[in-house]
Amino acid sequence: MQKKLIAFGLIWLLLFCVVGFVIGIQHADYTEEIEEIAAENNLEEYWASWSDWKAQAVSHAHALCFATIAILLGLIIPLINFGESTINVMGWLLIIGVILASVFELYKVLPLMVIGHLLIMIALVIAIIGAFKSEETSVRL
Repeated sequence: MQKKLIAFGLIWLLLFCVVGFVIGIQHADYTEEIEEIAAENNLEEYWASWSDWKAQAVSHAHALCFATIAILLGLIIPLINFGESTINVMGWLLIIGVILASVFELYKVLPLMVIGHLLIMIALVIAIIGAFKSEETSVRL
């Protein structure tokens, strides 16, 4: 599971770097649109446009953080004092959670995004308990 989490995290980082690149390319169009809306003094449309843009940026940032969590969790697996089956459950909960949270936050599908976030938190709680339970003081890589 250690290699799977690290590989998944790196792939997810690359994927959402590409997403960020696409969002960045769209920034000039967004800036032009928001300036036109501001010139019209249409506050409702301004905030709707700003909220959409910010939601994309936030989902991009969250996906990058989730990928980093997957890498870090993969790196600390030797410090988690649980059996292989618990480690595998933890890893798959994290991977599935990262996918659900990242993709469905980007597309604003709230129920699936929330499920993803919950799975990530459950995986982290398992890791925390296992790390505190651990008798190891150094990382075995």
